[in-house]
Amino acid sequence: MLTLVGHAAATPGPTGVLHLAIDAIHLAAISVRPGGLVFFALLLRSTIASPSSDLRMFAVRATYRFSTSSLLAVVVLSTTGLATSFFFIHDVRDIWWTTYGQLLTGKVLLFFGIVAMGAYNLLVLKRKFCLEAHSMNVSRQTFAAQALFHNVLWEVALGAMIILVVAVLGMTELPRH
Repeated sequence: MLTLVGHAAATPGPTGVLHLAIDAIHLAAISVRPGGLVFFALLLRSTIASPSSDLRMFAVRATYRFSTSSLLAVVVLSTTGLATSFFFIHDVRDIWWTTYGQLLTGKVLLFFGIVAMGAYNLLVLKRKFCLEAHSMNVSRQTFAAQALFHNVLWEVALGAMIILVVAVLGMTELPRH
């Protein structure tokens, strides 16, 4: 529904249908990655607060699954975001000399921040968490879960900032042809 009231809805003709489809796919991917981070953070928080080894092992399995879906979502977000930018940015100068381009650049930089944090979580903290979850040392288990939890919270914060930028983008005049 959100796709039908945004800038994509204003694109006329067959190009408009393509633009709407790309926008809808982009929004669906957002529900997986940034949207899923909130629930993943809640699971990690519960894992930290609970001594249950069953919950910890569930969190380990969820971490593997969320990592896989997150990678796919990041690829889709990158691809559809780039494709969408071609509908609005007609000249490289639009990126620097228009308010829309500057906001879009800010959004992309925040997205890169999330991707960098996600890569660190995937390549470093996920491994520590999953290895330490099998350990009998509960304090080590909690340390890894807390580190991952805090980084996921930072990703959520960056995602919230992106949502704010997108809200402003939705009200910003598009660059002229």
